[in-house]
Amino acid sequence: MKKWYLLSCLLLVVSMGQTCSINIGVGGNTPLDEADASIIISRIANNTSAAVSATIRSGFVGLRLGEDQEITVNGEKLNDTGFSGTFGATVDAASQYTVTVREPTRGIEDTTISEPADFEITSPGNGGVASLSGFTINWSNPNASLQVEVKLTQTLLDEQLELELDPFTDTGSVDISSTDIQNAGFGQGADLIIRVTKINERNSIGGFGQGVLQARLTKTSAATPGP
Repeated sequence: MKKWYLLSCLLLVVSMGQTCSINIGVGGNTPLDEADASIIISRIANNTSAAVSATIRSGFVGLRLGEDQEITVNGEKLNDTGFSGTFGATVDAASQYTVTVREPTRGIEDTTISEPADFEITSPGNGGVASLSGFTINWSNPNASLQVEVKLTQTLLDEQLELELDPFTDTGSVDISSTDIQNAGFGQGADLIIRVTKINERNSIGGFGQGVLQARLTKTSAATPGP
């Protein structure tokens, strides 16, 4: 019985150690072509730079890069953030971004993605009226090959309110119903901030086993809630 108890304790410690390794990530021993990656390049319109965030995993385990492994976007190296397989960088704004993956066992592979074309939120325009009975958000340059996320926020009586729509095909417009507005709690007395993000996505990244690469462009406008 005593031996069984000691063995159980040892297994528990080993199990706890494995859990910790998942949280802090493992490094350098996994070829990147056996890992999964998600890389998102995000820019807010009129900004001269874009933010890059990446997550690299092998199964559920976050990876750290080995000494000879490297990922860059337009020549800027992605740096380890210290959180379980996550990396980041700031790069100059560009119409195209090239992700370069360096894996010593395979060499160098490039993947290029274009930022969504510029667009404008045409209605409600900045300073326009958004009816609390329901309204339509319209934007220019629709592109059916892109996805769109729409987020509405309002600070009303010191309360942060929001409505976020799941990504949908870029048709150039979306209807916000009175039910949506009611459920979010929006009301008169403070601006309604409209945030439209266009997303270009690729379902592979050269140099990784599986990967998703996104380039995102966001525009915002402020509307006055009305009857």
